[in-house]
Amino acid sequence: MPTPSPIQLLPLHVIKLIVSHVVGSSRMKFDDVWTDSQEYKELLKPLLWVSHNLRAIALPLYCNYFKIHIPILPQGANCVYDLLPRRPGDDRVSYKYLGHKTHHLAKELKVELDERAIYSGRALEVLSCVPYDGCAFPLVRKFALTLVTEELDDVDKSADIDLPRAQANIKAFVERADQLVPIVREIRVQLEDFYLTDSTDRLVGYLASLLFQLADRVNYDYKVGTATPVWQHLDTICNLTHITYTSLSSDESFLQSVRRNASTLQALDIDSEDEYVDIGGLIRNTDGSYVTYPCLLKLFLCWREDYDDDDRVVSSDVVPFPILQRLMILTEYPFGDDVVFRGNASTLECLNLKLTNSVVSVLCGFNVFTPLSHPKLQYVNIEDCEGDIPDLFATPIDYTQFVLGIGSRAHMRRIDIASIGRSIIPALSLPGAHTCIQVLKLPSLKFNLWDVFTLVKSLPLLADLHTRAPAIDNFPNTISKDELLAHVISNYAPMGERLRFWYVMCPGSYEAYTRAALCVLLLALKCPNFTHTATFRCQREPLMKAMEEIIASDSFQPYVPRLQRLLFKGWDGKQY
Repeated sequence: MPTPSPIQLLPLHVIKLIVSHVVGSSRMKFDDVWTDSQEYKELLKPLLWVSHNLRAIALPLYCNYFKIHIPILPQGANCVYDLLPRRPGDDRVSYKYLGHKTHHLAKELKVELDERAIYSGRALEVLSCVPYDGCAFPLVRKFALTLVTEELDDVDKSADIDLPRAQANIKAFVERADQLVPIVREIRVQLEDFYLTDSTDRLVGYLASLLFQLADRVNYDYKVGTATPVWQHLDTICNLTHITYTSLSSDESFLQSVRRNASTLQALDIDSEDEYVDIGGLIRNTDGSYVTYPCLLKLFLCWREDYDDDDRVVSSDVVPFPILQRLMILTEYPFGDDVVFRGNASTLECLNLKLTNSVVSVLCGFNVFTPLSHPKLQYVNIEDCEGDIPDLFATPIDYTQFVLGIGSRAHMRRIDIASIGRSIIPALSLPGAHTCIQVLKLPSLKFNLWDVFTLVKSLPLLADLHTRAPAIDNFPNTISKDELLAHVISNYAPMGERLRFWYVMCPGSYEAYTRAALCVLLLALKCPNFTHTATFRCQREPLMKAMEEIIASDSFQPYVPRLQRLLFKGWDGKQY
């Protein structure tokens, strides 16, 4: 009997760690992704042939996502398709390579088709033929239906639609979808390259209303078209827990749907591309009474129109979001008071805000953030809309102290406010201040190398740093890297015991890459556990090359063993 491979004898928990390392499973805490990317699949594919144990762990991840494409079929065309894992850029992964059917492992299913294939009954034909007949995806919790417009010469786009027949075919299609995904929790309806006419608008609304009754989490992505949004057809939908809505507009019918589900909603995402969002309609009924969302944990608001001071919503003493945990407002805060923050100081964990003069006035006027408020706030992302220091503050230092006071005990902070400049360095360096910070992202601030050293020394728990490539100030331009190395070695003690990762955003010149590489290497010499760096994907190769050239120089030879431990980390978890 042949001797089994050593990897075959590894404990199962070790194999799981190997797979997690390969696919880079340590995603951001607040990310929620559909695992359909080509890169994700390519990382997993080689593991399927290493050993039986690795295959057992990697195969469910590889087959996590299925895609079925149903085109408009000319009359007489064959409508039988293989049921196979689908990937962008590689339509088929044959069973003969995987060894057995794998649809029962899928947890996400996407069906892509022209909506006319549903109205004509062709979509139902496909799902009723071999191999789909009697087939189900028993583990699928996420189901996405993407409607596209296909340009085919032999399909008459101007032909009138038989509405009764189309509605009957829609109902039959949804019944078949219910059989395909019997335990589905989340349904996404997405319109791509699509234009709704008056008749198809009603049909899409009918289709969405039937599909959304199968789940308690709905996602409607409507970035194209000009017809009335689908929500006017969904007046029977109740008890939803998640609503995600992306559209050119959000009219009263949509707001009515949100308010109707206020008692059960746990997450609400609104992304309006163009039109003004009547955000007051979320918390106020048409009769003037106010609405409460007792279960809402996540609120995401994004729109493209700016608010004038006269447009801001001012509420009564209502507490609409009493247990809110995640608040993300990607444009200007639309309220004239603290209504969003009422009652949830003890529950808020994640905050994303854009600051302007008026927003700062509201936050300060209502004393929203104090040193002892929001004890659970862990992630804070603060950005600036206007580029100038608000009128309430005389100096950048005053403004910096206000910004840092928003979630003063947060472990993860992202501050994208260019106007505060380097005043953040002394503010973060105050004794005992902000020592709980573990992740710090400062994408718009310009530093020098000595500022970075000061940050690392002042924040004892700092493990993850994101900045622009620092300058090297206070030295003549003619100083050599050998002299700079000698200065750092002799004048700086070891620091940043927790620091492990530095993301460096580099300008595009050769000198900039050389300077950034030198700063990364010098910091690595003083931070014993600093092992990973990263930059934009297009900048990785030149930055790596610059680092290799510096390490190869004579003055850095004594430190080669330490610097060779420094690795580049890609967005997908791969190391270079």
